[in-house]
Amino acid sequence: MTKIVVAYDEGGRIVAAAEAGPRGADRPVERPGIAVEELDVPDEFAGARIETFLHRLHVDVRERRLVS
Repeated sequence: MTKIVVAYDEGGRIVAAAEAGPRGADRPVERPGIAVEELDVPDEFAGARIETFLHRLHVDVRERRLVS
């Protein structure tokens, strides 16, 4: 399963994202009101570039997963 690191607000709106991997300078940073988590990309978007599908997703904050 493909994973991405997402920063999202309390409503599940994604405010930043990066490909999953070692912690680095391009990884989103957690701050008040913004959570950062590594989540599985839904199968329908596996293998696609982040910028082609990110605008179609949000985080289900209860289940802590990406949904379209």
